[in-house]
Amino acid sequence: MKTYKVSASLLITFAFLSVQAFAADPPPAPKKMPAILASLDAGKVTILDDKAAGAVRGQAYQYVLVRTVLNALDFAPGIQWSLNPFAYRYGAWGGPGWTNGGDIGSNAPADLMDALFRGHDQGTLSDAQLIGALQLIATTPNLFWGKIYVPPSVTPGSNLPADENVWVASGSLVGGRFYLGWRPMPFPEYARREALIGMQLLGVLP
Repeated sequence: MKTYKVSASLLITFAFLSVQAFAADPPPAPKKMPAILASLDAGKVTILDDKAAGAVRGQAYQYVLVRTVLNALDFAPGIQWSLNPFAYRYGAWGGPGWTNGGDIGSNAPADLMDALFRGHDQGTLSDAQLIGALQLIATTPNLFWGKIYVPPSVTPGSNLPADENVWVASGSLVGGRFYLGWRPMPFPEYARREALIGMQLLGVLP
């Protein structure tokens, strides 16, 4: 037991001295490292996490659809999905807690619907007013779905997948219709319907 304690103490002392030595005299930079990077003082360099890096790049736009048992068979290749009902994301403002790209930038709304989300986040639109506005922006006629939302313009760099389709299964809550198989629905319209469902559910929760 005594020998074990001595060995443990030696290992701890060695580790401590190694850390101190590394902090005082960092290893030389790799030969292939650019001179400007090699000359930086590591103690003064700030490592950016994904959110901070996104803010610097101006890329704080996300598009995430929510999947539940009520739309479990809907799918869209290339579109991100989440099982978390609070993970809905649309542009820089749409989604719970996603105000202005997660409070990390000053991104302009991706489109008209994202601008409505911004108004709601900033307090100029109430929950009821946002629901009404989301209902009114569906103005483009579609032979199968009726009136749908098609963005009149898209902010450059917002990466809005406006041309993508979500394949909606028969009986899906989001589709709201019964038919055989799957039918394509433009992504902005599907996202609009999910936002409406979410806001309407929010109204019935205590």
